[in-house]
Amino acid sequence: MGKEKDILERHLLENPAEHKEAMELITGCKWDIHPASFRHYPVHIPRDMGSTLSFLEQDSAMLVVDPATEEELAITCTENQTIPDPIMVERLMAHIANQYLTRARDGKKPVPIIGGVLYYGDKPWTVPVSLKEKLKIPGTTLGSFIQDFRIQVVDLGGLPDQVIENMTTDLRYFAGLLKAKREGRQYTVNTGEIHHPVWTVKGLAYLSGMEIDDEELLKMIESKEEYT
Repeated sequence: MGKEKDILERHLLENPAEHKEAMELITGCKWDIHPASFRHYPVHIPRDMGSTLSFLEQDSAMLVVDPATEEELAITCTENQTIPDPIMVERLMAHIANQYLTRARDGKKPVPIIGGVLYYGDKPWTVPVSLKEKLKIPGTTLGSFIQDFRIQVVDLGGLPDQVIENMTTDLRYFAGLLKAKREGRQYTVNTGEIHHPVWTVKGLAYLSGMEIDDEELLKMIESKEEYT
């Protein structure tokens, strides 16, 4: 998926407003937190190779702080997929456990870590979303002793129209495009403000299978016309 997919995860979703809306979709509720409370949180950094932890790796993550005191309140993170990953449960579980363990080893206080998956696929998500779904548990009483881990997958192309219409960031353009693809119809980007036109247009081009050069990108960004 290369550099084009990186546009979706390391540029657009590292903008506080987009990241906040992604977390609202993942948790299913509005967050009474200003986007200014979200701070860039580096997760692609090497660790001590002699440790069991080698890298912190997540597609995008932000630290939530109290703007008045800078107290760390939570870590929020997303994995971004264009195809269903059958080991996504294990991946997200490992990433979150990695974060908790790393903070403990670094002497930092534990904070809630909230994660989920934004799915940009053409077809519905079809692979397991919990650990227990994948396990064949022997006997009839052992199930209560097996710890489960469940992930929240936001299928952008499957969101109801009303949800997409109420979105306020550039993520709504991705959801609108993916829904149109599923329904077999053209998608027109309506005139209106695109907050991050470079990353948004490049991301839409990638998801629609278009090749777009810098000259055409600049033309589209500067134009007030609608584009299909």
